[in-house]
Amino acid sequence: MAAVTVKQGDTLEWVVTVSEAGSGVDISAWSIRAQIRQGDTLIASLTVTQTEAGSGVLSLTATAAQTDSWSAGTHRCDIEFTDGDGDVFSTETFDVVVLEDISHD
Repeated sequence: MAAVTVKQGDTLEWVVTVSEAGSGVDISAWSIRAQIRQGDTLIASLTVTQTEAGSGVLSLTATAAQTDSWSAGTHRCDIEFTDGDGDVFSTETFDVVVLEDISHD
C-alpha cells in the first residue's frame, strides 16, 4: 500500500474496497477497525463506515478537528478485519504522512 498524506486540520476520508480475485467481498458481517500510531503511541482511531458492505466498500474518516491535533510526521496505520467466522486479518502496514497546516487560526 502506498503512503497516504493528510494535512493537520483537514477532513480525512479514505474509501477502501475489500476485494478478492478482482471482485468486492461482502463485509456486512465483519467488524473493522483502523488505528494510526507513532511507535506504540495511539495517534487516532479512525471512524469506519461500511458504505456499500455487499460490495466490500468502506470509508475511513476523521474530522478536521481530530486531524488538527495530530502531530506532524510519518506515522503507521493498518486496517484490521474480523470476519463473520471470527477470523482476524489485517492489511499490510502503511505510512500516514501528516503535514503541518500553514493556513490556520
